[in-house]
Amino acid sequence: MKHNSTAFLVAGYFRQAPSRLVACVVPAGQRRAVQASAGPGLSSSFCLVAGARLGLLLLLLTLVGLVTASAQTTFQNPVKSDAADPHMTYYEGHYYLTYTRGNRIAVSKARSVAGLATAPETTVWTDNTPGRCCNIWAPELHLLNGPNGRRWYIYYTADGNDGNYHQHRMHVLESSGTDPLGPYQYKNRLYDPNADDFAIDGTVFTKDGTLYYVWSGGCCTSDHIYLARMSNPWTLGSQRVELAAVAYDWERHWGAVVEAPAVIQRNSKTFITYSGSPCWSPNYTLGLMTNTNGNILDPGSWARSSTPVFGRSDRNGVYGPGHNGFFKSPNGAEDWIVYHAVADPNGACNPSRTARVQQITWRADNTPVFGEPVTTSALLPLPAGDPGTANGIVSGGTYKLTHKGTNQCLDAVNNNREPDDVIQYTDNGNDAQRWIITLEADGHYKLRHKGTSQCLDVLNNSPEPTDVGQYWDNGNDAQRWRIDDVGGGFYKLTHKGTNQCLDVYNNYPDPGTNVIKYYDNGNDAQRWKLELLELPAGAARPALSTASAAASAASSRQLVVSPNPATQRITVSLPFRAGSPAAITLRDVLSKRIIQQEHHLPTAAAPLELNLSGVKPGVYLLQVEHLGVLSSQKVVVQ
Repeated sequence: MKHNSTAFLVAGYFRQAPSRLVACVVPAGQRRAVQASAGPGLSSSFCLVAGARLGLLLLLLTLVGLVTASAQTTFQNPVKSDAADPHMTYYEGHYYLTYTRGNRIAVSKARSVAGLATAPETTVWTDNTPGRCCNIWAPELHLLNGPNGRRWYIYYTADGNDGNYHQHRMHVLESSGTDPLGPYQYKNRLYDPNADDFAIDGTVFTKDGTLYYVWSGGCCTSDHIYLARMSNPWTLGSQRVELAAVAYDWERHWGAVVEAPAVIQRNSKTFITYSGSPCWSPNYTLGLMTNTNGNILDPGSWARSSTPVFGRSDRNGVYGPGHNGFFKSPNGAEDWIVYHAVADPNGACNPSRTARVQQITWRADNTPVFGEPVTTSALLPLPAGDPGTANGIVSGGTYKLTHKGTNQCLDAVNNNREPDDVIQYTDNGNDAQRWIITLEADGHYKLRHKGTSQCLDVLNNSPEPTDVGQYWDNGNDAQRWRIDDVGGGFYKLTHKGTNQCLDVYNNYPDPGTNVIKYYDNGNDAQRWKLELLELPAGAARPALSTASAAASAASSRQLVVSPNPATQRITVSLPFRAGSPAAITLRDVLSKRIIQQEHHLPTAAAPLELNLSGVKPGVYLLQVEHLGVLSSQKVVVQ
């Protein structure tokens, strides 16, 4: 072994710490070479290219252990504030969540359930047509086969602008393609011409190749559950049949209501949940109907539970859990429920309703187990296959935060060690503008000032827009921030305790202006560039909880990265499915795309190849998306 050889190091990483590190030495002049071993069942790589002599081997091995982008492995409810009547689906690598907005239909899109809370909201439909313009309730997204192929259909309820809620009727939109965000066109009003009554909360499902529609209604209120066969996704093909009417005391708390049916199926069995009692009751709760013999349109083929299957939890502080939907985990192995609930023991049917999700399980006889609504303080493992909110942030790294609108830096005046407001100031290169960003267990970040060791803080979680300060580390939500990539190399920092964003009011240009937090408005006053200046000293890889590690292992597929030093390329291999699309992306620590390639694989053995010859030294995140699963690993080029 000669001292003028170039050393290359590699360590495996797939949402799990590597089990061992492998180093090899190759002749000088071969700029890139890697080998990897990541332990049983998982194989991935990240490449460290070093132009150093062998004497730096130990230093480089230490560097590999330090450089990790933070990836969230747990989340907390609620997943979305002000999100009544939620419905969620997972499609091609993203969750799509929709909910009641009243005057429009809006959808939030995120790669992880942990990102839904701050995901941008896209308005996909508004309507000025009399009779369906207003009081738009309970939209649902469904991907169905139509005459022109697969299309998204949005089922919703609306009425006119006269304030007469008894005029609510059901409607359907159709997308022009396969993008859940549209565009959409109005397709039809859904109704039984023999019983054109009050009708809300419609949903669809397929059984043995036949499409069915189920909803709630009655002569003037939602006190019945009805069902009909469909001739196509926008037309009923049979008269309605009644599956349920208000019958039990738990369906009559503060009013007689059965509404919001939702369908879940498993191994040829079909179940319908519904919500009993009015939405403003703390006892708004879920009931269950089970189809017993496959005859969907026969009311006698449905067995109805006499007791609720999912209701209020006083010990967990959850009241009025209801109006639910169901969705699959990204890897398709788990079933999850999405529902709304409130924290008020008196109940509420207003914007305080928040969307929450949790996993449901199954008994041996293929009947569902809903469990108990979880507390909002619980850290829940992400759904299997959910990539978390990895955003390129190196936990424990030292950063400079530069405001997009003013090009000034987040600063603690003169490194003042007393609690004080923080300001923006002209970039001066000193520690007054250096912040150590650390990922906390709940997926939020703590920003600790390098010069003062105090944390970026909102005093007492004041709910009004106000100045942001620094304060001694106290471990509470006043010092927790969510960091979201908003594109273009910029980030949005959202305060956990108040759900407001780090902001320079009106992009005021003067140095010394106080930095505030303000309601999310989507403009440059709330955009920050995060520049990594120092790697963490002595930091270790964040460990996954047992449950999260198990979920990751269950959803992962073997990712193998191989070098070709002669061509300065890396080859990425997965057990790809022939004829399926795959995307490979290389991002820097600010999540900026350095390389992006789309591939359509002709054979199952076809690898993906990435040319790194023009890549500058630095820390990168390699991402491969295939069949809705995102595999990630670090690439360090030095």
